[in-house]
Amino acid sequence: MRNILNNTLKIKKYMNYDELVRSACYFTLDNDFMSIAIIQRQFKIDYFTASNIIEILYNLGLIEPLQDSDKTKVIVKELSILEDKLDLIF
Repeated sequence: MRNILNNTLKIKKYMNYDELVRSACYFTLDNDFMSIAIIQRQFKIDYFTASNIIEILYNLGLIEPLQDSDKTKVIVKELSILEDKLDLIF
């Protein structure tokens, strides 16, 4: 129970989960590769939440699927394309 509360408090530093996801999407623009660990370190969140964000990034078409390695290539590098994709979910 304590771990769940700690993770919730970390996420609450963002206004909501949507803001965290949106921030992670913009964060991908500045990187050539993305991983769960990179998301964890950048946003100081738990593995499970970072994993969910990576899945969202993949489903939006921003990154390639994770394979055997822990890193995946960022596909979208243009702000206008990113914002078009974000308009679909927010």
